[in-house]
Amino acid sequence: MAAWRGDLMPSLSRAGRWYLAGAVSLTVFWLALRGFAPAPGLTRSYHYPYAPLNRSTEPALEELAAPVVEEHISTVDLAFIDERGHPARDYLVRWNGVWFSPRPERIDFYAAADDGVVVRLDGEIVIERNPDTGMATAVRTVELDAGAHRLEIDHWQHGGPSGLYLAWAPAGGDSPVPLGPDRLFAADPGALAYRMLAALPALGMLVLLGWGALPALMLGRMVHREVSALTRQVLATRLRVVLFPALLGPSQLLMFGPWTVHATNRTEFLVSFWSLAPRWLWLLGPIAGGLAALGIVLPERWFTRYVAALWAVGVLLWVQGNLLVGNYGLLDGAGLDLASHAWRAPAEAGLWIGGIGLATLLAGAVMRAAPLASALLMALQAAVLLLPAAVAPAVDRASTLPTTWEGDTDWQLPPEGIYELSRTRNIIHIVLDMFPTHVFAEIAAADRPAFDDRWSGFTFFRDHLGAFRTTKASMPAMLTGVAYRNELPFNEFRAHRANVTVLHALGEQGYRLRWAAPWAPPRGDRPAPSLPAGLDASTSYRIPSPYGSRRDYLAVSAAQLLDLSLFRHAPHDLKAGVYNDGQWLLQPRVAARMEVEAATERAVGDLRFLREFADRINPGEDAPVYALLHAIAPHYPIVVDADCRYFGKRLPVSKDSYDAQARCALSSVQALLDRLRSLDLYDRTAIVLTSDHGLAALAPGDHPLRGIRSPAGVLDGIATDATPLLAIKPFGARGPLRTSDAPTAITDLPATLLDLAELPNTLRRGTSVLALDPATPRERTYAHYEWGRRNGWASPYFDVLHVFSVNGRVTDAESWRYREALFQPYFDREGQRRTHRVGLHALEDRTTGQTGRPVYRTDGYAVFYAAPDNPRITFDVRNASTARSPRTVTVRIDGDVVGEHLVDETWRTLAYPVAARDADDSPFCVELLVSPVRRAGEDPDGAMLLRGEF
Repeated sequence: MAAWRGDLMPSLSRAGRWYLAGAVSLTVFWLALRGFAPAPGLTRSYHYPYAPLNRSTEPALEELAAPVVEEHISTVDLAFIDERGHPARDYLVRWNGVWFSPRPERIDFYAAADDGVVVRLDGEIVIERNPDTGMATAVRTVELDAGAHRLEIDHWQHGGPSGLYLAWAPAGGDSPVPLGPDRLFAADPGALAYRMLAALPALGMLVLLGWGALPALMLGRMVHREVSALTRQVLATRLRVVLFPALLGPSQLLMFGPWTVHATNRTEFLVSFWSLAPRWLWLLGPIAGGLAALGIVLPERWFTRYVAALWAVGVLLWVQGNLLVGNYGLLDGAGLDLASHAWRAPAEAGLWIGGIGLATLLAGAVMRAAPLASALLMALQAAVLLLPAAVAPAVDRASTLPTTWEGDTDWQLPPEGIYELSRTRNIIHIVLDMFPTHVFAEIAAADRPAFDDRWSGFTFFRDHLGAFRTTKASMPAMLTGVAYRNELPFNEFRAHRANVTVLHALGEQGYRLRWAAPWAPPRGDRPAPSLPAGLDASTSYRIPSPYGSRRDYLAVSAAQLLDLSLFRHAPHDLKAGVYNDGQWLLQPRVAARMEVEAATERAVGDLRFLREFADRINPGEDAPVYALLHAIAPHYPIVVDADCRYFGKRLPVSKDSYDAQARCALSSVQALLDRLRSLDLYDRTAIVLTSDHGLAALAPGDHPLRGIRSPAGVLDGIATDATPLLAIKPFGARGPLRTSDAPTAITDLPATLLDLAELPNTLRRGTSVLALDPATPRERTYAHYEWGRRNGWASPYFDVLHVFSVNGRVTDAESWRYREALFQPYFDREGQRRTHRVGLHALEDRTTGQTGRPVYRTDGYAVFYAAPDNPRITFDVRNASTARSPRTVTVRIDGDVVGEHLVDETWRTLAYPVAARDADDSPFCVELLVSPVRRAGEDPDGAMLLRGEF
């Protein structure tokens, strides 16, 4: 004791000793008060299994099994189910206790759930949500007298992802907050005990601050006594120098990088940046603090170099993430293209090594500028980050997407209306993304008896032609009947057609509209709010990924955003480690911890929703219903087998692996068909099963168009891209699966849907496929392009649209004809034409004689574009080798053969008159086909030479 007094007491003044006595007294009083105050919270019981006869109604006591667990809790949520491994389906949770009002008050209660929730106060039902009454957020205002009110909450869940939202707020517009322990008790606490409990947090904070200040006081006196004034000055100076450089690098990875990714991909995330950022942003303090602390304790000779290196790394991260951003491709499951950017590796490695080396070499000058430069760079980025958010307009809540969670209006439980079909007349339109026609044909042929039975009444259209090669452009064509042709910016084109889609046409005729897709429907692809029936006529749902609880979505999306930031800021040599062959660095770890590995794959989640849609179909009113269900499956990546079992990794795309995932997708559709039969809705439902486009990578090796060249590429791949699935079952149709050769097109879908609904084609576009005669020829068009895969869809136009006409069977080479190239509006027309030449190799050292025109070599196929206002196309050709017999050159202009010529070793001028067009019109597309082509390994001089201005 003497040693204690001799060491401690001198560290405290007289006031300090009085302070210590007060802290002890306050602590004793706080502990005593805690002992007498009532414990906050409710009694929670978890019942499993719970399977009542009517799962939509309020649970009855006699239906409950004995509780698996019964305990006193302080918060009303479902976190305990995941934490303790309880089953997440077929359960009921019951909370009992009292709500205490310290004074008379008006309260708004909020509740939403999947499947159901009932909230009672004093025995009266305040809110009830279930598949019959609705599951979206409901609000009820109640008036309460001062004192205790009996509170009972029942929540039950069967199929699908579970979800529960309970909140309250004083009536009058305050923001709701979750039900918390400040108002919840197991029994009536009484007014005095309630006030005691209300005072505990503030009193506890005083106790904590009091005891926390005591060691700080002692430590401060000892530090003041032991540490010299010079040392204190050095430490403070070092902290001022190192703090901002230490913060610069981590802020790029954890703050500004994720913000940039989120802001430039806002439609890909269902919640705001600030809903995700707290899951990792707290790391910024410890990391920057640790880096600063390390600098403070370094020897003097290393401190200067350390600060310079920190600043250099921060600046290089900014440069890498903002100036050296490469286009590695889209995150559409096809995989990122790291190989073609390999040239970046030595350049970026040199930049990093040289930048850090130069900074440390000039450490003195760099250190003097680093604090201010770091602060300015972060301040500028913060201004860009915060100012747009501060001036952004409020979210328009008059949306067709119902709000379910306060603060995050995009993420939601599936609204109950999405499952509601008509008892009398339904049209279900299912889009299986990236499903080529020939894959369905092969699967059906391999198991034809089962398809004849389970797909009764369907007609498979095996000569169906798409409009484009990707979803972004194909869906507007499918729903409007109009294919985009670069006539105006694409987003404007889609927006201008908001009220001329088949959904609007059906809605005007009284159809209730259902939309479920992996993205919020764009204006041109969704029900317009101007429908006569109002917002009640349509129900939309954006399928999240992962498809599960809000907690799962936030965790995985936060990891995804951080992964993308790390990838963006890493030099090329490190990007492969972050990308991890499509598995990414952080996402699989978070998904494994959350036990949602399979649901993080879009195909798995979408097909799970499709099956749960089938399971939860609810026949409602007699009004007809049109439901559009879009699943990103069997779209790559390949993650499941034919029985929908998750592989745990992504497989390479092959015929067998893709076939297996396609079978899984079809089995999900079959589950929907079986469910309609069980509800006696099959004959009263017309079903349109289609895809938006095919997949060139799956072109069969024996495809009839294999090896045929075109300005857009080889025709077998183009034709496989252009042949999406189409199968239709009209109302009341029965019998084995039929196959039709009718010349259908994706732009016929609106007319077909209106025909199925027995409504006139008010859109006046396309023809119902049900009315087409397979024996009657019909010309259709398809447009191929590369836009989006090269620039991430950043351009407002397609770079160039290669338009083909198909007059006959899609698999017949004689049916295909190249029509025109539609370039985006651009001031440098000549530069565009040069950029898109194919197969012409300039020979700079070739003597051109007196013409002065450049010479090009082509090995067998070449494409160039001539100005549209030129009335004549002229160029020279000759055989480059004197050792070979003359070659034949076939010339096509805009798909038409205009000449075939034998060419020897002398120059020959070819000239073709054309009908001149306007200067802003499409250029003339000139194709040269050389026969025989130069053989592999042959001298380049054995090729064909061209001379002219191309």
